[in-house]
Amino acid sequence: MRNLLGRLIERSPQSLSSIGHFWDVPLEGDDRHRDAGQLYPVMTDPWSLALGWERLTPVEQRVLAHLARARGSIDLDTLAPALAEESGRLLPALRRLYRIGLIASERNEATADARPHFYVPTEIAHLLTRLEAERAQPPSGTEPPAWFLDRLADVELLELAERLGMRVLPAVTQRQEALHFAQRRLLDRRWLAEALAALSPAAMRLWSWLNGSAGAVPAGEAQSALGLSFGELRRAIRELAQLGLVWRSYDTQGRLCLLVPEATRHPERPQPRPLPSLIEAEAAVSSPLPWPWAAAWDLLTVLRALAASDSRWRPGEEQPPRAVRKQVEGHLWVSRSGPPPADYLTLLGALAHSLGLIDAQGRSAPRERLRSWLRFSFPDQGRRLLRAWRRLPGGLEGRNIPSSGIDWQALRSRILSGLRELVTGQWYLLDSLVARLVAQTQATGRLATGESGAASALGSEAVLRQALTAVLGSSLRWIGLVEYGRSGDDHPVVRLSNAGAWMLGFRGIPPPQPHGGPALSADDEGWFTVIRPSPALVWALSAFADLVELGPPARYRVTRGSLLSALRSGLQLSQLLRYLEAQLGEPPPTELVDRLQRWAREYRPVWLTPAVILEHLEPGQVERVCEQLNQAGITAEQLTDERVLVRLPDRAEAEMAVRRVQHLLRKAGLVPKWRER
Repeated sequence: MRNLLGRLIERSPQSLSSIGHFWDVPLEGDDRHRDAGQLYPVMTDPWSLALGWERLTPVEQRVLAHLARARGSIDLDTLAPALAEESGRLLPALRRLYRIGLIASERNEATADARPHFYVPTEIAHLLTRLEAERAQPPSGTEPPAWFLDRLADVELLELAERLGMRVLPAVTQRQEALHFAQRRLLDRRWLAEALAALSPAAMRLWSWLNGSAGAVPAGEAQSALGLSFGELRRAIRELAQLGLVWRSYDTQGRLCLLVPEATRHPERPQPRPLPSLIEAEAAVSSPLPWPWAAAWDLLTVLRALAASDSRWRPGEEQPPRAVRKQVEGHLWVSRSGPPPADYLTLLGALAHSLGLIDAQGRSAPRERLRSWLRFSFPDQGRRLLRAWRRLPGGLEGRNIPSSGIDWQALRSRILSGLRELVTGQWYLLDSLVARLVAQTQATGRLATGESGAASALGSEAVLRQALTAVLGSSLRWIGLVEYGRSGDDHPVVRLSNAGAWMLGFRGIPPPQPHGGPALSADDEGWFTVIRPSPALVWALSAFADLVELGPPARYRVTRGSLLSALRSGLQLSQLLRYLEAQLGEPPPTELVDRLQRWAREYRPVWLTPAVILEHLEPGQVERVCEQLNQAGITAEQLTDERVLVRLPDRAEAEMAVRRVQHLLRKAGLVPKWRER
């Protein structure tokens, strides 16, 4: 068998890491099978392989193409004359192709020939043959949708039709049915608008750029123009290709090009009714959030309170436990002078559950998941919060709206699409924006679920206006997408914020953040001022210091109580001092260190060790049982002539250890039983 998955599993972790680096697939590196499972779908994707081909040198391309056409494996001495090349020139190409996973090698154990023979795994060989056929007949873009759809294999066409909204029944739905459905859908402007509204920011940027370019565009030019990494380009293209919006083409030099068919660019449609105009305004009074990524920071504050109070916030519960509400009161950006709005806490909880930051039991997520979340910057977290909000089931903002039939996910996508029309920083009358969104939403339809009563309720312009106003004024304002204010004649006005433009993908880089220098400053009294806020810094500070004021700049203070609480949770003073030195850019103030050391001396832990006691052993059995348990890696100590103490590992593994002790005792001819009290 020469399948790709088997060849990947045979690779060493270092080799898999090299393959992952080329294909821009992050790997954990601790499980070879899992890493191979992550690489396989990428390497067997036609778009990924076509993009990877573009990164090969001409010599590497010739070698790979020849090996793909070969019937069996080939050694270097056979390959060189076939390509009319010197062996010394082909060897680096073979090494690199092997290093990036496109070829594999084997040795003939049945003969004395020890030379490596090279071959292309079956899946990749089939894809290379397909791509070669595509290069021989590249589309120009003027072909009808049916021409592009005909090039897909049956399974690919059915998958595309299903993604486009068709209900596909395995072994029942016919190719022709899927073809007709997909063709109609790709010519439907209403569907196209909804599909574009649901794209990720990177895919939306690529789509906008392609539509601003004429004809087929080399993939390398798109990557350079948009400043995307190979992985970002690959994922953005895949997102568009999975909806049938972009297809492969090739120029006269055989370079891969991205092509948006003319029928997709300019589908026929009836003349739409004119939409209400957006009315620009000037804000006499504005009320932006003091920190653009307030929701991301506040979410960390809530998660810390949940962990510190050892509480549970289970899925479906709108409000966190009272202990959490008490801790966060006055410490959230959205409400710094009192209790936060109940709907805001509901939103944060729903986002935390959606992102896996609160587990199914309602507790703060495992350390590994939190650590992964803290690696993102605040702007990146903001963008992910917006995506998570768009996917939330139900309407957090619509509990007071007299309609339960709104498809809130579709409505959110419609709102985000409408906000893309705003000029960043320009104020608009809120009523004009809502009126335009109402018209756009009614034009697209498909925002009602349930029975006709729900649909008729949605058809009410007043209900739709109420829903749109609620979403803009709550969730999108809290997440930082829009800012509110009032005009000179006291009308509410709204604008797309700089942070909102970044989250929607209008900017290639996030809004300016302070760079360089220390992240933190400290004084002798234990006051810390945040200079360069980051999620990791905010999370770490909240572990050992109390938030006193958000600012900006935010200020924390370490107290005797906060330090002892941190020590009780497992933090060591030496770790804390090293961390502070790294964040301050210099050793902490001497008086502060003395204060921390003095408080730390008050911390006198008494360690509890789980154990079981074996009783009523006969004198001759005690030594034998201790010896057998110790040989099995279980610590056993003789207490008396008939009692043995068996130490157990930590509480998470204690039950398993007890079962193992019972098994060993049975092997020794004993009958273990629990004492009944």
